[in-house]
Amino acid sequence: FADPVFQLGSPLFDKIIVKLDPKYYDGKELIVKTMNNSLQNIYVQSATFNGDSLGKYWVKRNTLLQGGELILEMGPEPVTDETSRNLPPSMSSYRE
Repeated sequence: FADPVFQLGSPLFDKIIVKLDPKYYDGKELIVKTMNNSLQNIYVQSATFNGDSLGKYWVKRNTLLQGGELILEMGPEPVTDETSRNLPPSMSSYRE
């Protein structure tokens, strides 16, 4: 079965709150906030979810739907360390 992921990129907002319908999701709301967001700071430097570092630039859909706070730290240059090489899962490599 598919386990969808969201790839994190440059947001157009500083903060957004998504109300999660309790008929479908366990979480009450998903808050996405940015730190240092500007026209110059277009690259995600780090990401945390509920205070824990993601260590990557993607997150599983089901994780977000539990509700909580996703914080994206933005900067002017792309990150080229190990975090940037932690790629999301690919359906082409899926084996049942």
